[in-house]
Amino acid sequence: MRYRRGILAVATALALTSGTAAVAAPYPPPSDGQGTVDPSRIKAGQCTTFSGNGFLPETTISYSDNGAARDTSSAGLDGSFSHKMCFPDSTKPGKHVLRATGTGSDASPRTVSGDLTVQGVSQTHGSNSNSSGSGKAQTSLPAADAGSTSTRNAAFSGTPLLTGGLLVLILVGGLAWTLVVSEVRHRRQRRQS
Repeated sequence: MRYRRGILAVATALALTSGTAAVAAPYPPPSDGQGTVDPSRIKAGQCTTFSGNGFLPETTISYSDNGAARDTSSAGLDGSFSHKMCFPDSTKPGKHVLRATGTGSDASPRTVSGDLTVQGVSQTHGSNSNSSGSGKAQTSLPAADAGSTSTRNAAFSGTPLLTGGLLVLILVGGLAWTLVVSEVRHRRQRRQS
């Protein structure tokens, strides 16, 4: 009888553990792709076009620069995107990683990235004009930080795994506690009879 309880407890713990692990990781796994940045070298105060494909048609795509959220748009009917991104005069020079995030054509999370190099400040633009020459102030564009990393995304992507692991520990601990209490009660009943 005691061995049956032990086997049942182990089988239950394994079933709970494997079920929780499946919930913790997204299925299907996220896909990553390489986008195109044209031109790939600009000066602060200029614009570039970031494009890519592999998204669910007409899904919302979020854009970021070195992890800082920028704009959103929708993928085309073929799942591709082509998005103009402008950088204010205050943009720090150096390498910038542009990312487009949305739902992939296989319904899994998808990220497309491309590299951009910002070289100094454009001489043709004043501090309050955008690169299209319309004269509108660029107050809505955040300054990009060439030295930052996408720690916010890394922390977010690990959260489901941490939560799943914590849930497994709680379930296994609760199961072990139940088995200990059951065994203590069983021994007390033996002694009393």
